[in-house]
Amino acid sequence: MIFSRNGCAPRIDPSAKVAESAQIIGNVTIGEYTLIDHNVVIESSGPLINIANHVVVFANSVIRSIGGTARPAFPGRDSGSYVGGAVMCSHWLPYWTSLLRDNQRHHSSRSTY
Repeated sequence: MIFSRNGCAPRIDPSAKVAESAQIIGNVTIGEYTLIDHNVVIESSGPLINIANHVVVFANSVIRSIGGTARPAFPGRDSGSYVGGAVMCSHWLPYWTSLLRDNQRHHSSRSTY
């Protein structure tokens, strides 16, 4: 479902795939060949959320902006949000982080964390 908020409608590249159960709300841009999976919520309270090209956002993930009148930004921080190109976003990041760390342990002779 696509919703406007505060006079801003989401902008979705025609090559992107967005599941029908996903909710894209407000000032959101979704780039080329990006996949937004089932039950994802991408919600802007005002500032831009920019999802770059070739991004996969896995099921049940939530991406929200900070800033705006309803949710002020932290002092000294940019209020926009950006998800870089060719990345995967998951609702359970610690799991993916632990897999990455386990993989690094097996392929690296020194620990960097």
